[in-house]
Amino acid sequence: MKYKTIDGDVYLTMLRNGLSNLKHNEKVINSMNVFPVSDGDTGTNMRYTLENGLSYAKPNKHLGEYLKSLSTGMLLNARGNSGVILSQLFKGFADSLVRCSIANPREIVDAFILAFQTAYKAVAHPVEGTILTVAREAALNAKNSLGRGITVNDILSLYLAEMRKSYSYLPSLLPVLKEAGVNDSGALGYITILEGMVKALYDEFIEAGVESETAVTPLSETGVFNEYSHFELGYCTEFLLQLLVEKNGLSNFDATAFNKDLSRLGNSLIFIQEGSIIKVHIHTLTPEKVIALARTYGEFLSFKLENMQMQNADFVKHKEEAKRDRKEVGVITTSNGEGITSLLQDGGADIVLDSSTSLSTSSYLNAFKEVNADKIIVLPNDKNELITSNQAKDLSNNENIVIIETTSMLQGYYALAFGTADLSFEDRISAMKDGQASILTLSLAKSVKDYYNNDITCKEGDYLGFVEGKLKASAPLLTDALIATLNNVEDIEDKTSVFILTGSEFNFDEDELVNAINDKFPDLECNIISGGQKTYELVMGVM
Repeated sequence: MKYKTIDGDVYLTMLRNGLSNLKHNEKVINSMNVFPVSDGDTGTNMRYTLENGLSYAKPNKHLGEYLKSLSTGMLLNARGNSGVILSQLFKGFADSLVRCSIANPREIVDAFILAFQTAYKAVAHPVEGTILTVAREAALNAKNSLGRGITVNDILSLYLAEMRKSYSYLPSLLPVLKEAGVNDSGALGYITILEGMVKALYDEFIEAGVESETAVTPLSETGVFNEYSHFELGYCTEFLLQLLVEKNGLSNFDATAFNKDLSRLGNSLIFIQEGSIIKVHIHTLTPEKVIALARTYGEFLSFKLENMQMQNADFVKHKEEAKRDRKEVGVITTSNGEGITSLLQDGGADIVLDSSTSLSTSSYLNAFKEVNADKIIVLPNDKNELITSNQAKDLSNNENIVIIETTSMLQGYYALAFGTADLSFEDRISAMKDGQASILTLSLAKSVKDYYNNDITCKEGDYLGFVEGKLKASAPLLTDALIATLNNVEDIEDKTSVFILTGSEFNFDEDELVNAINDKFPDLECNIISGGQKTYELVMGVM
């Protein structure tokens, strides 16, 4: 069907088809990482952002009103750099059409132009050869092709074709893409969404398919238990268990031992046995473990599981707010490992957000409220969190939020160590920046595929060494890669210490690691702790 104009209902149909197309290609987009380490999540972040934007927005035949609601939902749920840029593209598109109940081809092209302009403004240092380039070139070229009699189908098909054309030569604009032999994953994600939307105009609908591996919960505006909730009370679990002969439940069941095992899994335990039937009540954070234990002896006659957070949310909220004194300064930071989380908490962080997957804008907005402080310092600790945390700051309209752009967890740790709570707010900010600057961050990760460019080559399973996020070395052995990476540190002979965080899958002998460093760099004092971080075998701070 040919459309001269589209309204909110048609646009919603198009967008759902775009999301379905994105879901089908999510893994491919995730795999397009510049460096061969397993941290690609562009497709997932874009899917999360769009999917939750759709869940948030209420259907509306008025195109502008629908787009405004969609844009708000995407901004609140934007996750990762790719998700934030995508949300900004849709924000610009929505801002252009906010007063339009329907839109014609010329208005749509104007909206695409404001979309890329808005996205460029949102990025502190825009880089060509990315999703930004594709959005800009496609919009401007589409505008030059407007003519009499052109339909919405025509202009969107042209916009899509121009994006694909631009996408084909992105690696020539960004050397890092060319060297890695890949293209920009964010650009491919945006093209994939638009491809699904254009197909909808021609009645080519894509099956939604199975749920993505990373299921997400959309933002809710109301309710006592949603993504803003802090789950700590657990589940009220009650059941009647029939002991079974076929499971040796009658002969092997030891009430004392069973009671003791249950007590390790929760509290408020009530245990009653009547012959071959067991009655249990327990409050637990891990009902799955309670279930597994019980089913080793029998099967359930009845079972009840209730979320105690939902039962007590309002009470707990008011109680905590009444007890909590408002702070003058609150510190929010991020971490993706248990060991470094403990260090950051000990160093004075009030809230440590889990960044093992990219955080959404709403995660930061919720933390701003939870920290309950007049002034807030944010340490993102990851270059991928910079744009999201800054967007959250903008949405909060809070001028008393300061973001210190730490790009590693160790930068965040040293910022906390230097910027102690006894300093004035201004002096604390200055000291934190000094702490951030005092540490040089190195990291080692296993390669998940063969890789080569002009300077670095490696095989799958080799170790890659990064200095401040830039790939500098590779070697089959961890110690060789480590030494090669340290050799890439400017004035390494003048450095005095190296602080090492081991990853969640690290299984190397720590003494051998220290000996390898001391043999080559005898003046470097080594400290090693378990960081528990994902992706990187080692994260190191050199001073």
